[in-house]
Amino acid sequence: MFFFLLGALSLAGFFKVLLRPHRGRRGWGRHRWRRGLHRAFAYLDTSPGQEKEIRHAIEDFMNEAIPLRRSLRRNVRGRMAELLEEESLDEEQLEAHFSEEADQLRALKEQWKKTLTRIHTALDADQRERMARWLGRFGGRVEGMPMGGPYR
Repeated sequence: MFFFLLGALSLAGFFKVLLRPHRGRRGWGRHRWRRGLHRAFAYLDTSPGQEKEIRHAIEDFMNEAIPLRRSLRRNVRGRMAELLEEESLDEEQLEAHFSEEADQLRALKEQWKKTLTRIHTALDADQRERMARWLGRFGGRVEGMPMGGPYR
């Protein structure tokens, strides 16, 4: 009876794993950047109010940046393919294409400025100094900053 119950529970667990919704790459879901924020907040020793403001600032930026990235990928490949199919390269169309992209990137740059301003005002001087030190050594290990995993 015990082995029958064990087998039934194992089968139920198997189907639960099999039928769960897809979570994106590496199981992190759509907002993979949030995992790094938790580590940064712990390192910076932020208050819940600071965390909320920083999270909202980054979410606003990401809501603007992700659709722009998708449209740029789609448009650049399609337009470059069209231009390469032509007998001769039409430089006016190429310049028009680049000016459209420059306008989109300019808007993204303004949004990034707003985001950095919001983050700057949310952090105190010591937290800004620690964050600047960490960003200055991005990719390297900063003492006290958890990097997440044994292989990093």
